[in-house]
Amino acid sequence: ATDADCDGFLIDSGTDDCASNATCTENTGSYSCECDSGYQGTGTISCTPIPLFSGSVLLNTSQQEQINTWVGSPGQVWTLCYRRSSHGTSSSTFHSLCNSYSNTLSVAQLNNGNVMGGYAGQNWAGSGYESGSGNFLYSLTNNQRWNCSSTPHCQYNHSGHGPTFGGGHDWYVQSDMTSGYCNAGHSYSGANSSSLCGSYSSWSITEM
Repeated sequence: ATDADCDGFLIDSGTDDCASNATCTENTGSYSCECDSGYQGTGTISCTPIPLFSGSVLLNTSQQEQINTWVGSPGQVWTLCYRRSSHGTSSSTFHSLCNSYSNTLSVAQLNNGNVMGGYAGQNWAGSGYESGSGNFLYSLTNNQRWNCSSTPHCQYNHSGHGPTFGGGHDWYVQSDMTSGYCNAGHSYSGANSSSLCGSYSSWSITEM
């Protein structure tokens, strides 16, 4: 039996005290409404979905869900470490804010309308190639994902670069966090410059 209205009585005509997406929980004789998994709030007044990408200005709900599906963790909650419009256009700032995190996701909006990026399974500290762990590049514009197929060269760490993937490089971001190039298909098989970035280098990053 369940206490439908969370007032301590299993059978009565009282109205439900718990908000939608909340469940009544008994704690040693007392009763409380607790938000269900994936929701946050009071439990009694409201329970709203926990933002998967808190602070993101680029991703709508369906895009957030698609990325988490690609990552393989549908309920994954991400922490913002760098935003171009807030933190400035310097790769050194990017590294100072994000190097301590592993499992990072870069999301870039390009001036040609493409929204794309990459997932890195290793942190961005140090210098040189990293094998990565489940690294992939993706295009939300084209709804495509490409896995790293050359494991010694999944990502390239350098304080003078933004997030850079592949040995080609498949996606390279310059120190100004604005320009770069896409030589896709080098370490990420199946990708090409057009499907990932729209072109090799005729683009610039407007937000990341």
